Amino acid sequence: MSSYFDLLSGISLVLFPLSLLVVYFNLDFHFSKTFVLTAVISFKILLFYKCIRNFFNHFHGILHLILYFCTLEIIPLLFLWKGLIYINNILILKF
Repeated sequence: MSSYFDLLSGISLVLFPLSLLVVYFNLDFHFSKTFVLTAVISFKILLFYKCIRNFFNHFHGILHLILYFCTLEIIPLLFLWKGLIYINNILILKF
């Protein structure tokens, strides 16, 4: 949790001056988009590296990594998808 907080505070320190430059000096959209995407992609790569370091210290590390991605990222998306389909079916009037 502390490494996630460290990475999140690091990316916020990187993106804060960029947002100030974009707002006050009206920088080009393509420059700011490239910079933001580079910062976010590097943040995601560092988080993935931290997951690998945490879960691959032992022989059963690959199982923990799969369980982590299934429970924290894939399953909530599936629940959201099924919930939206269910709500959509309720709200659509069938003639």
